[in-house]
Amino acid sequence: MNFYIGNSIENLDLSSENIEFSDELIEFVYQNESKMDFDSSSLSQIDPYKDVLICNTKLVEILNICENLLKTNILDSYDDFDEANESIKGLSDLCQLAITKKLSLISIGD
Repeated sequence: MNFYIGNSIENLDLSSENIEFSDELIEFVYQNESKMDFDSSSLSQIDPYKDVLICNTKLVEILNICENLLKTNILDSYDDFDEANESIKGLSDLCQLAITKKLSLISIGD
């Protein structure tokens, strides 16, 4: 799935800046929730196969999840640590930008 900044799925420009999250990475986050001492459900419960508008009010939660994932060692057991780290850092940056612009995120599923 790919994350974009915007307020409407219908008006989304697919050529705009986005962050790709592999199905394996979102599945990894979901499967490892019990090992985390923070709630990651706002990220792990996004359907990777549907297009989803993520309201601006949820972005702080997702930003906190990203920051916690980057601070902990939970990603150490992921097959491609660099890819995971890059995707999560990119999503964190995208959330910060959307919050600053008072916009939402859009997840485009596979």
